[in-house]
Amino acid sequence: MKTLRTRSFSVTLLRLFLAVIFCAGLVLPAHFAAAQETKAGTILDRIDDFMNEGPIARIKSQLQRNYGLMINPYFKTGFEYTSNVFKIPRGPRTQDELWTFSPGFNATHTSKYGEIGLNYEAQLRYFTRQEKQNQQDQSFGVYANLFPADGFNLKLSEELVQQGSTAGAPGVEPLDSSDNTVRASLIYDVDENLTGELGYKNFSRHYAGDTFESFSYYENEYFVEGQYKVAENHTVIAGYHLGTIDYIETSSRNAIYHQFPVGMRGMLPYGVEYDATVAAYVRNQEASARNDFFWFTGSIDLKKKITEKTSVGAGFIRRPVESTYDNAEVSDDKTFYANLTHRFTPRVRGRFDISHTNRDFENSATIGGVTVKRDDDLFALGVGLDYALRKWMIVNVDYRVERRDSNLSTFDYTENRLLVGATVPL
Repeated sequence: MKTLRTRSFSVTLLRLFLAVIFCAGLVLPAHFAAAQETKAGTILDRIDDFMNEGPIARIKSQLQRNYGLMINPYFKTGFEYTSNVFKIPRGPRTQDELWTFSPGFNATHTSKYGEIGLNYEAQLRYFTRQEKQNQQDQSFGVYANLFPADGFNLKLSEELVQQGSTAGAPGVEPLDSSDNTVRASLIYDVDENLTGELGYKNFSRHYAGDTFESFSYYENEYFVEGQYKVAENHTVIAGYHLGTIDYIETSSRNAIYHQFPVGMRGMLPYGVEYDATVAAYVRNQEASARNDFFWFTGSIDLKKKITEKTSVGAGFIRRPVESTYDNAEVSDDKTFYANLTHRFTPRVRGRFDISHTNRDFENSATIGGVTVKRDDDLFALGVGLDYALRKWMIVNVDYRVERRDSNLSTFDYTENRLLVGATVPL
């Protein structure tokens, strides 16, 4: 067994090495071509010319010039190693490597009436050994920022995200779902300091398969908010949100909630940007008063640009999350996070992020004859490096570790992921 694992790890390292060579291989011909093709130019220079003056560039230029339409297609690819495909808590874990291919585009059109936009991305995942886990995910979005009259701004948007999950994972965290979000809001600038907003949001989540279909639901939210600039660098925010949650099959989970957010955003001393909100959250489960909840939700986000090359951020979020765990309708999620980016050179940027989430499920459930409230702690740490090879290619290397510790050991897991990828704006 030890020999097989050693061999598997060696093969994984070899494949990662080949992936690095694949993503960075275009650099080497440039050094060779400098000596061999002094008149014709290097291979990379020829590709630069094609990307800047080729047919795709000409079509994009004509569309923007003649119709005000800006289209940006792109292609992303990556090679990833994961130490725990199925997020198994203990025992033999399944390692694997997978390729990802993600073609996509975004488009915008600007006129005197406002701006409309469209974006789409497909993600194709191909596992090396676990071929039955291959997935095709996709996301689609459209938005419009319109100006129907002076002082008014109408915002409309829709977003669709479809994502699959590896077999085995749904027993822990079902991901084979389709999310659709529709937003509409009307914003009115009363004067240079006071702004009002009236809006509506519809969110729907549908799980595939009979096992989790009962957790599919619709959420409708109506809100009104106001913003007032109390000083040069400070704006006060206040509002009211009314929401309903309707499950397709399990009406006992239906709920109605009220939120009363207040907050401020602006600039603190030493150049620290802040955005802070706190809200009283009152939720009533229609089936029984015993499931009523009263929390203080909210968030705070801090950002600071230390130097021209270095930026840091940190924050906290507390929010309710619809649950798929037994009869626990909702979980209380509290997340602390921090991140740092540093540009080592004009072409090289480093990234670091860390987070901790406590997920407290509000209702007790019986597992293995024991009735207990589930309580999870999720830890995540990631480091990454981006290298702008040319304007038309960005290579990235990322490492990420995730761990979940639960008071129910069935839900514990640790996963290490290493990714080598490239993004090509066309």
